[in-house]
Amino acid sequence: MPLARATRNSLALLEYADRTDIPVARGAALPIRGQYGYAFPVHGTRGLTRRLANPSIGPIEQRTVDYLAEELGKHPGEIILAALGPLTNIANLTTRYPGALEQATGLVVMGGAVDVPGNVTGHAEFNFFSDPEAARLVLSSGIPLTLVDLAATRQVAIEREEAADFRPQNRQNRMRALAVQMLIN
Repeated sequence: MPLARATRNSLALLEYADRTDIPVARGAALPIRGQYGYAFPVHGTRGLTRRLANPSIGPIEQRTVDYLAEELGKHPGEIILAALGPLTNIANLTTRYPGALEQATGLVVMGGAVDVPGNVTGHAEFNFFSDPEAARLVLSSGIPLTLVDLAATRQVAIEREEAADFRPQNRQNRMRALAVQMLIN
């Protein structure tokens, strides 16, 4: 999804969860080479199945790569990074700030299709397909990482009818209610 929409959704979700203390930094708008493809058939044009109010908060001024380098430097050995999309920001971190990523306790990457067919082509998974050069740079960097590939995501499924059973019994758990709404819509 386009950077502006992803940033807006992150801010709206954090505000909805009453966690405006968590900073949001804008990431890369483009892959290392080419253009991003968007998964509108999967995520819709808004990226969320439920529209949230426009956030009253905005992103921090620093871009993601600069923010990550600064935080990793301030907290060496204390941060685990989780990359849930294309690896552009992580790859840019390794090239712009050599040694910064090594200060992370770990790196968890959701991407790739190791022993299963891809979800974009017969061999390619969306996150790695979206920025193959970034995936190559990160995976060949020698940085220890945990790879959660497409096979893992295909082992977990829930039907809409099953998701409805998770509705909270009271109004106190707004995030649980939102998660259920997003699963059944």
